[in-house]
Amino acid sequence: MKFKTFLLVIAALCFFSCEKKNASPIGKWETVTTTNFFWHYSFDDRANACKELPKMFPGTRFCFDYEVSNSSFSKVILTIYGQTKETWEWTFLDDDNEVADVLVYSDTASVASQRFILKKIE
Repeated sequence: MKFKTFLLVIAALCFFSCEKKNASPIGKWETVTTTNFFWHYSFDDRANACKELPKMFPGTRFCFDYEVSNSSFSKVILTIYGQTKETWEWTFLDDDNEVADVLVYSDTASVASQRFILKKIE
């Protein structure tokens, strides 16, 4: 009887742990660590990516189109079509997908890649 209960508990844990959704950048994010400015970012489900510097230019937003090219449980790769085309590689650091290590590559050779941590605020 104990063995059957044990198997039932294991099966239930496996069943409920399999329901995890793919990670997504949709929402509002703030920069936690960076070597540059502390931007706020927002990504919506209509493929609009916006960024703002609330401490320096409150109310001013820069918005661009984006598309997700690859998504899994803990990683998202997306392309932002701004002044220069950028590829953002998100690696989520927690199970709730609310903290991400982001690596940004630019198509422009003179622009160095950037790395920063984003925290979801909405």
